[in-house]
Amino acid sequence: MLSEEPRLFPGEVDMIGHLIRRNGSAFFTEHEKRFILLAGQEKDPFIPVKFIRHVVAGKAAAIKLYRDLKKRGWLLRGEGGVFVPVLPYLEVHLTAHCNLDCRGCSHLAPLVDPWFVKFNHFSRDLRRLAKIFYNISVFRVLGGEPLLHPEIARMLMEVRKFFPFSSIRCLTNGILLPAMKSSFWESCRQANIEIDLSAYPDVLDVEGLRKCCVAHRVKINIDHVKKFYAWINPAGDSDPQAAMNCCRRKYYCPFLSEGAVYRCVVSMNGSVLNKKFDIGIQPEGGVSLYDQHVNGWKILAALNTPGHNCRYCATRFRPFLWGRSKGNVGEWLA
Repeated sequence: MLSEEPRLFPGEVDMIGHLIRRNGSAFFTEHEKRFILLAGQEKDPFIPVKFIRHVVAGKAAAIKLYRDLKKRGWLLRGEGGVFVPVLPYLEVHLTAHCNLDCRGCSHLAPLVDPWFVKFNHFSRDLRRLAKIFYNISVFRVLGGEPLLHPEIARMLMEVRKFFPFSSIRCLTNGILLPAMKSSFWESCRQANIEIDLSAYPDVLDVEGLRKCCVAHRVKINIDHVKKFYAWINPAGDSDPQAAMNCCRRKYYCPFLSEGAVYRCVVSMNGSVLNKKFDIGIQPEGGVSLYDQHVNGWKILAALNTPGHNCRYCATRFRPFLWGRSKGNVGEWLA
């Protein structure tokens, strides 16, 4: 019965609603928004396949899609209908390092050694994810700085191959955009990739980058970033559930790395802070995609279950103006 399955964290539905209100169709297709709005009317915030007729035209197409979902093991029959696991959002690093190094970077790029994800590892994980989830509504490729990866064009095409219905975004600081090869722009067009530009004060010719993307027929979304937030509690005495609630009110950022999904990037690489500054954050395992017992429902539940490193996240974030990092621990302390 559905009542025996793990529940999604209510903040996910709230976050999806916030993104729709803020961005309209920017993050979701009309079909996905219809799904979300209908699901939001249910007592359980799962996406119901009983509304599949709203997604595909015609009875024959609906039956075909239903059978395909059932064959892949995505259907769960419960009270009130049939449901499938859908991950609302996922981030992945193509690189861990960056060419800008922002102060207090939430992905800790100023503190890490250069690292590039290997294509075969990346492709293997995507293939496995596509067997676990019907869709990932928003799939964001970032870093570090993703444009530093020499195989980024191939990586973007690979994401689209496994997730044909996702909104796929490439988050970049834009410094390398004018110098990108034609293969990158061709991949963006073919795979319908959107550029999410973080425009920091006095760093870029934002209008020039906008025109560059327009010339290459690639959509660009510009976020003028003036503030960052520090979130680390070095004492490690935060209540884990309170810390997660604080985080989820502002962010929902599941993270994929080397065969596992994490509740956020810090649960994956937070031990870097311990290595650099002797803060007690230790390596924390994510949910392995290759565990024989794993499924989409279990991953969704795990993403909203606090871990031991949540004790090092503050229950109130400290805002500060954007700037370049000097690698001081105070940049990350709330």
